[in-house]
Formats: sequence, structure tokens, C-alpha cells
Amino acid sequence: MDFARSHPDTLLIVTADHGHTSQIVSAPTEADHPVGLLSALLTHDRVPMVIAYGTNAYHRSMDHTGTQVRIAAMGPQAANVTGITDQTDLFRTMERALGSGTTKATGRQ
Repeated sequence: MDFARSHPDTLLIVTADHGHTSQIVSAPTEADHPVGLLSALLTHDRVPMVIAYGTNAYHRSMDHTGTQVRIAAMGPQAANVTGITDQTDLFRTMERALGSGTTKATGRQ
């Protein structure tokens, strides 16, 4: 981010390549224990964080999913990275930020 701030012609995009079937859940109590495998750890603030795994419980792993993932950007064309962005739209945004001209698929600059 420091580089992008000092080089205003830089587009910085941060995203993930896939989602997972796990989720952060509240710490279980004896009266309300979620079904399935759980892992607990202490955060930097010494607060317990519990993760429930939805798949492959015996091996303590999780499968990749096609769920939407967070994406954020700063720099040229970053205003086009909002809400839901298709992978192909993201390619066109990066192409425009590189200044490669009009794209054939959209005709936009």
C-alpha cells in the first residue's frame, strides 16, 4: 500500500482465490454445542475464536467453495471494483488501468 500511495499510477487489488466451508462460530456451551468438528484458538487480544468445519472433519480440513469472496482495490480504476465483480470484469478493469486502450469485449475505455 505504501508503494501504491507513492506511485499513483499503481492499481492495487486484494482478493482471495476461493472461499472455504468453515465459519467462525460462538464458543460452545454445554447446553448449545454445534454439531461437527470445532477448533479453538486465542486471538491477539486473548479472545477465543472458534471455527466450525463443514467438510472432511476427520482430517480437520475444509473444501474450497464457489462462494463470493471479498475484493478491494485502490488506485486507477479502483472505483470499478465495487459490489460483486466477475473475474472477467476484473480482467477488463486491470486492462484499462494498464492503459491498453479499448477492450474488444466491452468497447469501454
